[in-house]
Amino acid sequence: MPQQHEITAWLEDADLTPDQIEEFTRLVTLHEDTVIPARPDYGTPDYSSADYADEDTAAWIAALEIVEGTFDLEARGKALLAARADAQQGAIMAVLAGNEEAPTARAAAVSRPWLRKQIGK
Repeated sequence: MPQQHEITAWLEDADLTPDQIEEFTRLVTLHEDTVIPARPDYGTPDYSSADYADEDTAAWIAALEIVEGTFDLEARGKALLAARADAQQGAIMAVLAGNEEAPTARAAAVSRPWLRKQIGK
């Protein structure tokens, strides 16, 4: 469960009612109690919460937007598709410009066979 001081500090600039703060706390606690333990490396010596910092921050932002009534899942989906297309096309252009295939594919989170297919190899 998140510590109350963490929640208070995180919500410092938010203008929330006590009911909204309670709902935010419920949501982030639910995330910590269900999502975090389900991670494949959770409970192993290799587990590091720092590896998931972006995901955890995104969850807290989503919880805040939900309680504020500004959450827009469709916009998030469109942003994800746009980011994926940007990485894919960037990888293609980088290889066409002479960059090595394997490191370019890794950096763009695409497979090397996919990248080779896109450039006609």
